[in-house]
Amino acid sequence: MSFLRNITLLICTASLIYTAVLMLVPDRFRREIRSVLALAAAVAVGAVITNADLSDLSGVFGEINMPQSLESRDSLIQEELEERLCDYLESLLSEQGINVKKLTVGTTIDGQRRISITDAGIELDSVYRERESEIRALIGEKIGEIEVKISYED
Repeated sequence: MSFLRNITLLICTASLIYTAVLMLVPDRFRREIRSVLALAAAVAVGAVITNADLSDLSGVFGEINMPQSLESRDSLIQEELEERLCDYLESLLSEQGINVKKLTVGTTIDGQRRISITDAGIELDSVYRERESEIRALIGEKIGEIEVKISYED
């Protein structure tokens, strides 16, 4: 009876963990996470069936180190966000018939882990000089009031 209870408890716990993890993981990592969780579940079920002692498993695989600090994760988040914002702004401006030569976006993450868009730098051809107020209004409407630095290449 204890064996059946252990298997049932293990499967229920694994299902709960699997569902929670997949809800929190971005779509692009789901395939890898599914593989890792399937492997872990198979090892755990095999261990329960064979009555294996998994207490010394860390000696087999070594100690898992998480080298990424909070700052490095924040910088990765910032890089990804800035890249996506640049893509968004470029598509937004191209819809208005404005060809962007260079585009940069600045973001910050404060101590409370809030993300803010601080500024945008846009390099355009000088033919768009008369549309500067339209560009600023469009960015202000779609992103919010941020500092927009527009430069022109002649």
